[in-house]
Amino acid sequence: MAFHTGEDEPVEWIFARELLTVGIVRPVGEGDVRVWPSKDDSGERSVSIALSSPFGQAEFDTQVSPLAEFLHRTYEIVPAGQETTYVDLDEEIERHLA
Repeated sequence: MAFHTGEDEPVEWIFARELLTVGIVRPVGEGDVRVWPSKDDSGERSVSIALSSPFGQAEFDTQVSPLAEFLHRTYEIVPAGQETTYVDLDEEIERHLA
């Protein structure tokens, strides 16, 4: 997830989709990324996501239904446990840190 904050480079967080999946039903995460179930102003189920870094913090909510649909599509494309077949995570992290 990347946010443009007005600086030359966006602030980026890289985390597993499993964090979002689990966060739909219970609080999860430590440190820079935390996710937990909540309710919006109308009482509908939502998911809260808090991100923090030395450059700033962000907290936002999303409805469960579109998030769950997005996650479902990602698991159809890349089944759980097969992520390393498609992405070299170490290489991606190194690329982002360079």
